[in-house]
Amino acid sequence: METRWEDRAEALLSEPYAVIDSLPMQVPADSAGQYFAVERWMQQPQQKEPLFRKLAAILLRLNCYFDFRVCRDCSGEWESNPDPETLANWFVACANAEQPGSHRLLVLLDSQNALFAVDGDDAYMVLYHPSEQLLRLTEQISTAEGLFVWRHGNGAEQETIEHTS
Repeated sequence: METRWEDRAEALLSEPYAVIDSLPMQVPADSAGQYFAVERWMQQPQQKEPLFRKLAAILLRLNCYFDFRVCRDCSGEWESNPDPETLANWFVACANAEQPGSHRLLVLLDSQNALFAVDGDDAYMVLYHPSEQLLRLTEQISTAEGLFVWRHGNGAEQETIEHTS
């Protein structure tokens, strides 16, 4: 029986998730700051491409531990363990997407029953249904890249994942 990777990915998109972000937690809706102005600034190519390179580096390091299946732009085609340069180039292309909603990468870790998703419209990456082991490893690698991991989903209170040595 053929595995339907799209079905697996779709099911994971409704699971609890963690966010890999340049901010340590979700900005409250009533924040006195200027989140939307900063977000527009982060969407500029000169800001976004370095961030997406960091996101690619996180996944490349995780690919040392886990097999990946990657789907670009919801094409339905899943590539197993693309070479590092190819994966990094896909992230750069996603960061430099000119049309809103035109680029999306899904990275399925079948052995972990987890999914990473990054959209060209966003300035973060989402990890759906992470095990505690995968979450800890993702947090450690993200910290090395200068990014934060915070958890949210299914009504659970948001929390920053604390790094413990």
